Amino acid sequence: MRTLVTIVIVSLLALAACNELSIFGTASVVTTDKTLADHAVSYLSGKDCYTVRKQTGRSYCKEDERNPTPTVHCYRNLGGVSCYEQQNPYGDRRKEIGAEGYQVQRQE
Repeated sequence: MRTLVTIVIVSLLALAACNELSIFGTASVVTTDKTLADHAVSYLSGKDCYTVRKQTGRSYCKEDERNPTPTVHCYRNLGGVSCYEQQNPYGDRRKEIGAEGYQVQRQE
């Protein structure tokens, strides 16, 4: 009988602990967008990881995100420099210059 009482008490304490963790877990997700497990993974890996990123189609950790380098082609014009996604979009004879630090103008 004593064993049964011990099992019941331990079970009730375990349920109470789960309830407390779920409150903290909910508060954590609402305030930081991270679950308690996400905080643990971030701490252990040294990266910024969270489930919300994964659910939106991105990588689990920010540092693992692939950022492809866009291909940019820049040309001098009368007022400065214009950059495009495709090479020589207007078919003229302007010489291409370096694209570093310039914004791309999207053609529509």
